[in-house]
Amino acid sequence: MKTTETQLIAEIETNNNQGEVMETNETQVVAETTVETSETATINPGEAPATETAVTEPTAATAPVMFEPHPLSAIFPPLSETGLRQLTEDIMANGQQQPLVITEDGKLLDGRGRQEAIRRAGQTPQIVCLTKETDPLKYLISANLHRRMLSDDQRCVVAASIQQQLAKLSKTARAKTAAAARHGKVKVAKGPQATPKERSAIAAAKMFNVSPAKVKLATRLIKESPAAAEAVKNGTLSFKHASRDVWAAKKVAEIEQAATEFTTETQNAFDKVCQLYHTDFRQLLELRPDLRGAVDYLVSDIPYEFSDLHLVPELGKFAAEVLKPGGQMVLMIGTAGLPPVVSGILQTPELEWRWMLSSVMAGGGGVSTMHGIYNVNQFFKPILIFRKIGADFPAFISKDVIDAGPKSDLKGIHPHTQSPEGFVNIMRALDVRPNSLILDTFCGLASTGVSSLRMNCKFVACDIEKKYIDFSRSRLMAEWSALHPQTVVVAEALKEAA
Repeated sequence: MKTTETQLIAEIETNNNQGEVMETNETQVVAETTVETSETATINPGEAPATETAVTEPTAATAPVMFEPHPLSAIFPPLSETGLRQLTEDIMANGQQQPLVITEDGKLLDGRGRQEAIRRAGQTPQIVCLTKETDPLKYLISANLHRRMLSDDQRCVVAASIQQQLAKLSKTARAKTAAAARHGKVKVAKGPQATPKERSAIAAAKMFNVSPAKVKLATRLIKESPAAAEAVKNGTLSFKHASRDVWAAKKVAEIEQAATEFTTETQNAFDKVCQLYHTDFRQLLELRPDLRGAVDYLVSDIPYEFSDLHLVPELGKFAAEVLKPGGQMVLMIGTAGLPPVVSGILQTPELEWRWMLSSVMAGGGGVSTMHGIYNVNQFFKPILIFRKIGADFPAFISKDVIDAGPKSDLKGIHPHTQSPEGFVNIMRALDVRPNSLILDTFCGLASTGVSSLRMNCKFVACDIEKKYIDFSRSRLMAEWSALHPQTVVVAEALKEAA
């Protein structure tokens, strides 16, 4: 037995392959669309019905009528103001070419922009009415899927909206299948089955030619910020910027809330482990001379731009001063800058090359341009490891291919923010021991610091941007609260007892 989603996709693809496409001033529209109903009835919008039909014959209203939109009609984005003006002019010149499609209860299912253009043109609308046997969702998808000139971002949000409707269909279909199986009418496959939500996400993604992962992200965007999702669907905001802004704002609010709950006792314990400084790394030893020869690991995601690579030889000299003998410098870099970074660090005689890790990014990290010639979709970033001469290597590297972890929700605050999970994976591969001192010379939003706390290490960092240092302090405080909940509880109890 075919699943509801598979049947729906097959029907819609068949219907749209049979439809004739014509050009208007609005966009491409389907002049004739056929949708198969559950009882083999057919719809022919704008044409006289056959003997068995799922729509009434097209009729002209006796007076201008404005139909209330059907809830499903909002799945697809409305026409822009420019599109409405063009369609209005076309209707005034050539008449209404496509009817409005309404349901039996008088709700406008398809043709919101058309209705508004007809109203502006001062004309009487032509309408067709679906019968109750016709599935409104199937009709709406079939009528709009291929005639709409939607961007990839818009298709993702529309697919996420439809996915919720498909989930309901899938749940109903599974219930019917289970009932039929109990009576021995069908056989049900053994083993774990995908949930209706998972099945509908896959079906919606296939229908709109987008990835299920992006449909999942679009579903999250709809849930967390309907206004942002609507802006993406209408084409006024990109999915990338909308999701970054929304998830960054949510994450920032969580971090700030956690930071406000710090007590004096918790703050004292935190300050012994984390110290952040608003300064250039070249001046850090003036503030912390005790760091000389005391750092176990210098771990940093350094600036990738070629204009910043002049700092690399100075970073090498600084590392030689602060690292313990045998201490390691671990640098995440851009692939294009690998040659100058390696040669720049090795200008410092106290440092030697140890190894390189690959931080692998699922789905690629976006296209990078090297020297303006090569465009490469990067699927990994190099992690370079150098060692201060003077002691044997620490424990072996357990593996040199590392999962970069999920993309950070904070990229809307700092575009180069990395995943703490990825840095934890790096530290585990390097066999970083608890209580080690980790130093980051380019703090950013302190992903290195978060991973250091998770590895039970001490952390020191600096950055030339005060706003990043201030935010990093709040972020690390929030992480500390999550890792040491009892500290806060005990401190509050002592405070109340006093």
